[in-house]
Amino acid sequence: MSNSAAKIGLFGMALGFALSASIPQARAEWIAPASWTTAAVGTPEYWCKWVFEVNQRNKSMVGNQYVTNAPPDTMRGAMIEAVVKREDYISASPTEIRDDVKAQLEYFDQTVKWGNANNWDVHAPGIPIPTPAFLAASKRLYDYQVKHCGLNVAPLVLK
Repeated sequence: MSNSAAKIGLFGMALGFALSASIPQARAEWIAPASWTTAAVGTPEYWCKWVFEVNQRNKSMVGNQYVTNAPPDTMRGAMIEAVVKREDYISASPTEIRDDVKAQLEYFDQTVKWGNANNWDVHAPGIPIPTPAFLAASKRLYDYQVKHCGLNVAPLVLK
């Protein structure tokens, strides 16, 4: 796999950015559902809130849309936060996607270790390549966000 393909794997596929729909949709202002504030741990609402907040805080998401041209620092921040808060992320996950969350975290963990060892230089050798299992888990998590979280699949490119 080329270094460019590896970068796409690391910074694009990591959170499902490359899975965005190819047909742009009008961007509307998005407000989180009120149910998210009182949702119980392990419910779709709680997990959606957790995932959206982590990605919004790290600037890889605006409202309910992933930023398709998010710089590496935003992806790094989201991955590090997910790895550091691993147990919270797993317990926040509904049981039907928990194995996918664990697969995602396994890749994030490898990537964070590689990044820390290489000062996050995307040209450094040994960048973790997403496995087919990780890519399949990422697709399922992305689809789950569309179905349960109100994820807007229109590409969002920030200027």
